Amino acid sequence: MEEKKINVKRTMKLEDVITYLEDLQRGFNSGIIVAEHGAEKIEMEVADIVNIEFKIRKKKSKNKFTLELSWFEDDITDSETFIISDKAESDIDEIPEESTGDTEALQGEIPATSD
Repeated sequence: MEEKKINVKRTMKLEDVITYLEDLQRGFNSGIIVAEHGAEKIEMEVADIVNIEFKIRKKKSKNKFTLELSWFEDDITDSETFIISDKAESDIDEIPEESTGDTEALQGEIPATSD
């Protein structure tokens, strides 16, 4: 796959920066990040596992905060239900919604793997 890249560096009012960050948050919440600059457009599906790196630096009167988020497309998974039980499948009538530790069957989410 060819590399697509958008680089933007500019000075903005704080309220505009906040708007961009809120748009980014909405993208993460929806699972899709879309970036457009001029004729360039990049769409990325957000993975379930995201690496985060940030740096905060203060040097004299200059403050700098750098945030880097990265993920691999292979980490984008669909969850499927799984059951852990000491009974055969035909013996399980109802799966409890919440486990209290006293139940014989547990239900939860496990990421599907692409092995």
